[in-house]
Amino acid sequence: MAIYQMFEWQISPGRQQDVLAMEGAFLAAIQRIGGKPIGGFSTAVGDVSRLLALVAYDDFAAYGKANQAAQQDADLQKLGQASSGLITQVNVSILQPTPGSALK
Repeated sequence: MAIYQMFEWQISPGRQQDVLAMEGAFLAAIQRIGGKPIGGFSTAVGDVSRLLALVAYDDFAAYGKANQAAQQDADLQKLGQASSGLITQVNVSILQPTPGSALK
């Protein structure tokens, strides 16, 4: 069963476009370490200073392998450093589909 990793970033006021400019590099790095990007999202109504991304992995083993690779990935480390001051908070959740979910 696939699992999903949800990233939620709280963006510093006025810096959303700066963070969005890094999206391509982030998605390329996620794919390189074994993740499958499902989508990126901005909040249209509500707290508009949030960005979210959903990434799929085949199972927990694939997620674990990708997580280890992420710790060593120079491009992801550079993105983390470049986002300093642009992002005020990061939340990461690992999600499992429910029986009625369209995503499996």
